[in-house]
Amino acid sequence: MFYRMVLNITIWNSTSRSVVLLVQFLESSTVGRSIVSKQEARVCDLENKLEFQKGQVKRFEVLVLRLRDSVVRLGEELEQSAQAEARERENARYFQQRVQEMRLEMEELSQREQDSSRRRMELVMCAQTNKYFHCTHLLLFTHCIYSQSCSEILEAES
Repeated sequence: MFYRMVLNITIWNSTSRSVVLLVQFLESSTVGRSIVSKQEARVCDLENKLEFQKGQVKRFEVLVLRLRDSVVRLGEELEQSAQAEARERENARYFQQRVQEMRLEMEELSQREQDSSRRRMELVMCAQTNKYFHCTHLLLFTHCIYSQSCSEILEAES
């Protein structure tokens, strides 16, 4: 705007032809400067963005390296945990087998104890019966000697 006013004043003072040329030059040079200025600002902005993007790329490269290391470490840990799990399963299988063997052994011992207890009771009964039988026969025998009628007592007992 300021240039136009100066040009208007110049036009009155100069010839119209030279004024027109001057106005065209000033307008084109002002427009050119404006375009160059805008382009320079855009170039500067793009350079800043490029620097920022380079920084971002570097950061992402570091992150990728860290993630790769983490993946490798996790893979190793996974393999170790799989091996540990296999060992634990094998141990569990072994102990389950031992528990089953112990149960069978306990059942066998319980059965043997019941058999022993039954035999002991039979022996006690037999001993009591034999004792009674021996006592009875001893009494009978003693009685037979004194009474001379053993056959009668034995017949009465049966």
